[in-house]
Amino acid sequence: MDVQQAYALFNSSAFNHADWRLPDFDDLYGNYYYGEYNNLPVVPTAAKIVLTVIFVLIFLVCGFGNSLLCFTIFRLKRLRTVTNLFIASLAVSDALVAIICAPLTLYYYLEQNWIFGSILCTIVGTVKVVSLNVSVNTLLVIAMERYYVIYHPLTPRLQKCAVVIIIVSIWVVSLLVSLPTPLYTVVSSGFDINGNLLQYCGEFWEHLHSAQAYIVFLCVFEYLIPMTIMTMAYVSIVRKVWFRHAPGESVALRTRQQQRDFRFNNNKKKTIRMLITVVISFGICWGPYHAYNVTINFYQDVLFFKKNNMTLFYIVEVIAMSNCILNTIVYFLMNETYRKETMILIAYIPGFKRFVNGANIMTMNTAQSTFTIRPRM
Repeated sequence: MDVQQAYALFNSSAFNHADWRLPDFDDLYGNYYYGEYNNLPVVPTAAKIVLTVIFVLIFLVCGFGNSLLCFTIFRLKRLRTVTNLFIASLAVSDALVAIICAPLTLYYYLEQNWIFGSILCTIVGTVKVVSLNVSVNTLLVIAMERYYVIYHPLTPRLQKCAVVIIIVSIWVVSLLVSLPTPLYTVVSSGFDINGNLLQYCGEFWEHLHSAQAYIVFLCVFEYLIPMTIMTMAYVSIVRKVWFRHAPGESVALRTRQQQRDFRFNNNKKKTIRMLITVVISFGICWGPYHAYNVTINFYQDVLFFKKNNMTLFYIVEVIAMSNCILNTIVYFLMNETYRKETMILIAYIPGFKRFVNGANIMTMNTAQSTFTIRPRM
């Protein structure tokens, strides 16, 4: 039955209007765009261009960059520090999104028709949610570990086997928290305004209150509480590392201590800056995503039937997904060791050796200039 036939049946005398009911929101959510209501909005050309650019960058920059980061960390034993192992876990989660989710999601958003089957629909949705939970949980553990090390320097640090156990636990917990996604993610069929058959991939909850409870749970326990704890932890760390002075300590003594500990403290500050940047980037990128999900589930009349709802969704989605690009850029720009090792690996790719040599020369010149103008302490 096509669209015109459905409307004709609805308006005919043979249709029993007494037995017909307006579907509740659980039905409406799944059918408004792709089902019997046939109000599938057209994606603006500008939105298609932005989506294409961002998702291609995610696939190339994040997929290649994070894969290279993981390979570098596991290739060099000296890079397998506690923090770097956690960062490798972050990189794996981002790379999975870039490689598995980005290409299929881009096609789906542009064509608004899921052609990849129910299994891939479930996999893509699950990988995205698991990756999000892994990211926030790993960032939380890193912040707590950094806080503990800074404020308890004499306590033995985590051993690598303990770090591996924590990482595995993070992935298991993140997967368990994400279980509703594969349970409720399905492919449904419907028609667009022209009567063309479409496939829709998404979550369909049997009860609205269950969906609302899950959305609130994710927003509170996988965003608001972790962001609050991380903010408090890094504020304390910054106060301790950047502004610590012992009572009655002379300027000359502070200078001598800075001379002895310059290299250690400088590396520590660089790592902390990088981690703080990653946390701020995560908060800014995923905040609108959680706000949109809460709004669309609790205030359906505000967004759901608005003409530009899908455009707003694409904006929120692009901001959220671009977080993995920012992470890759931050790792590369703010970690000198990773940058050097990455250049060495890229040099093996045909056609890139000349570019890498030029970049190394610029780096050496910059380092020499910095060393020359540095005053004696």
